[in-house]
Amino acid sequence: MKKAILIGIIIIAVLIAAFLGYQYFTEPKGDTVAGREALLGEAKGGEWQIQTETELEGYIVSGAYSDKEIAIAVFAPEGEKNYSLQTTTVRKPEKIIIAGSMIGDKWYNLIWFNGAQSEYAEVTYTFDGEEQEPQRYDTKDMNIIFSEAPSKDYNINVVYYDSEGNKYE
Repeated sequence: MKKAILIGIIIIAVLIAAFLGYQYFTEPKGDTVAGREALLGEAKGGEWQIQTETELEGYIVSGAYSDKEIAIAVFAPEGEKNYSLQTTTVRKPEKIIIAGSMIGDKWYNLIWFNGAQSEYAEVTYTFDGEEQEPQRYDTKDMNIIFSEAPSKDYNINVVYYDSEGNKYE
């Protein structure tokens, strides 16, 4: 009888260990594009595809889209090769995303437009009561714009331009 109980306990322990091992090895870790897409899908629902990615101070910043929305997602390093989803900002596809995120020890503005093909974008900051000179970014590759915040209190204005001079605000 004691032998049967011991065998039962061992079988249950092996099943629990197998289940936990399966969970560990199948859960997305963010170490691949597919893993980051899965993490984004878990957080926001739906199927996501990453269109563009850039590494910034060890973090991965992704521009992604689903059938209904676009997003900027920031993945923070976790261990040697894994990443966890830190922040996500989601908008409708025709909108410009202006998001903010702490990356390392700096606050960054992350800007992405996945609408019409554009040539460049102008980012203008206003702080301390003064509008600053616009910063111009090449957007032909539709990459994410990274801009370190100029101060703790500011306004930001972003305008994208296509090759015909049309504005997207």
